[in-house]
Amino acid sequence: EEIDDVLPGNDNVVLNISIKDDILTRAEPSLAFETAVTHLDLFFASDDGTIRKYQRMEINSAPGTPIVVPGLKVSELTNVSKLYTVANSGITENDFKSVETVNDLKGIVETTQYVYITGTDFKSADSDTYIAPQTFLMTGNNTIDNIIQGTDLELNILLTRAVAKVTVNFILKSGAEAYFHSFGKPVPADNNT
Repeated sequence: EEIDDVLPGNDNVVLNISIKDDILTRAEPSLAFETAVTHLDLFFASDDGTIRKYQRMEINSAPGTPIVVPGLKVSELTNVSKLYTVANSGITENDFKSVETVNDLKGIVETTQYVYITGTDFKSADSDTYIAPQTFLMTGNNTIDNIIQGTDLELNILLTRAVAKVTVNFILKSGAEAYFHSFGKPVPADNNT
């Protein structure tokens, strides 16, 4: 791209990315993998849920730095009212290109093996292959209501960890037996209810 194409006021889409601050999984907040973003998948949708524009972009800067979406102009965003953002997905760009509606996007399930060791250097027991993911899957969505053709569109993207964190509180009463029954609804100790 020409340098003039990324100067302010030239019909650019500019993203200001931030990470929800209550998602850290480790006690040490300086660990870069907790908030790392390697790439974004951007889905621009209309009111009826149709994906009007999709683009994947690599990220080479830390959250908080404004980023111009390369090659995307505000003039391309006609009949768009929402932006759905997916960060660090393992789903291929070609698979995401086939998403036609917001419902299609919401129906995608991505499973991350070994999410509990993200950011570590664990290797497979039978090879020298690293098995720990280095980033977390994150999502965000924005309402777009200020598109003015010929000017920059600046969007503040708040990304939230897509992985569920579960807190379990055990209360043991005198004389009761505690059981942890797989996952799901706890089984009462006396199995009567």
